[in-house]
Amino acid sequence: MEVVDSLNNQMEKKKSAYAPPFLCVSGGKNISIEIDGHHMWSLLADDREEDEKTGEYEPLEPFIKRKFNKYVDGLANLKFDI
Repeated sequence: MEVVDSLNNQMEKKKSAYAPPFLCVSGGKNISIEIDGHHMWSLLADDREEDEKTGEYEPLEPFIKRKFNKYVDGLANLKFDI
């Protein structure tokens, strides 16, 4: 899937620590995108915003980037006090 390739290429260009790859997982009639076991999107449960005028969903790549950033921000709040 093009979106997964694009996301992985962008992550690879970052100069930070290792990040697990985004994966395209398919099974039956469903296709999903995950990272490190965390669900980002699936075809059968597409939670992107739909434009009421056009009936089209927002582009997948920016949606996944936003959802990933929100996930990472949530992880930052789980730090232990030392």
